[in-house]
Amino acid sequence: MKPQYQIDRTWKEENKSYINWILGVFILFSLFDIVVYFLNDLSIGEAFDLNAFIMGLNLLIIPLAAVNFIYIFKKKLYPYCRTPIQLILVQTIGLIIGVIVGTAIVEYTSHLVGVVDDDYIGLGSYQMSVVMSNFVTNILFGLMLGLPLFFKQSHEHMLKQTLIQKENELNKAYQLKIQSELEAIQAKINPHFLYNSLNSIVSLIHINPDKAEKMVLSLSDLFRYSINSGGGNFSTIKREIELVRAYLEIEYVRFQDQLRFEIIVDPLIQQIQIPKFLIQPLIENAIKHGTSKIENGQIKLEIKQLDQDLHISVFDNGPAFPEFPESGYGLKSTVDKLELLYANAYSFQILNQPEKKIHIQLKNIFN
Repeated sequence: MKPQYQIDRTWKEENKSYINWILGVFILFSLFDIVVYFLNDLSIGEAFDLNAFIMGLNLLIIPLAAVNFIYIFKKKLYPYCRTPIQLILVQTIGLIIGVIVGTAIVEYTSHLVGVVDDDYIGLGSYQMSVVMSNFVTNILFGLMLGLPLFFKQSHEHMLKQTLIQKENELNKAYQLKIQSELEAIQAKINPHFLYNSLNSIVSLIHINPDKAEKMVLSLSDLFRYSINSGGGNFSTIKREIELVRAYLEIEYVRFQDQLRFEIIVDPLIQQIQIPKFLIQPLIENAIKHGTSKIENGQIKLEIKQLDQDLHISVFDNGPAFPEFPESGYGLKSTVDKLELLYANAYSFQILNQPEKKIHIQLKNIFN
């Protein structure tokens, strides 16, 4: 697909880029006119005659009109252009109309002040009117100056827009890559959890069928929630807490009095978006490597806002983390997900002091 061109400067920026050149030419002409009249021993007052005034208007009004009409045509028609030739054509049309309007203003002003111009274009016996000669001359002069500039600008604009398009394509490809990697991570999380849950159910089938049945029903509810969570990589804190509660209910059937849990979340932040399935693997880890190893296990999930950051902490009173947690702790998928979605705008900590916890900080979430 060919790039769709857009004008990348405002009206003020467009005029500002040319006004210094236009004023510079006007001032140089005025100084030249004064010098010429001084060399002819005329006074300064005589230097500024009406003919010089009209010529100065030509150098000031016509370029300004051309610049603004070119801008208007670019603004309106650039989005429909697909090739450099179309870009040049749009600018050329704007130039011609701008020169015509500017020339008309100068001609009308000349008529008002009584300046008579006797220059005309003649071809053999054919003689063009003075006014028409001024229009044709100004248009040809404008094209001589404008067309080389249009070719240069159109080439640069084409390259810039093509680079922007390529950059957008690369960004899209990068986003698709991230999406596929996140889906791969999620594919690791769900079977891992299902495997642990089924093991728990199997262990209860013969010794406590009622508990096993309750776990199967809870597991069904949990996966129904997962399936119906919709597309995308993010969900609200509220929905993620519902998932965590469903998971803890399953584990509570297994551990009963051996597992106590507490969830502390500020109601004002429950609609904040966080990555899907970010918290559940942390709770699963706290049970598997923490509370399941002791009696009277306790887990606490705390989510709060501090300044512009979101803090998620999962505490447990199980055995301390080793100095270098092994891959079996199952936290790599969580870190990978944070890295893909937040780059450097997060922190992930595994702490034993002053309390044992896993702590995630998502930076500038509330900006």
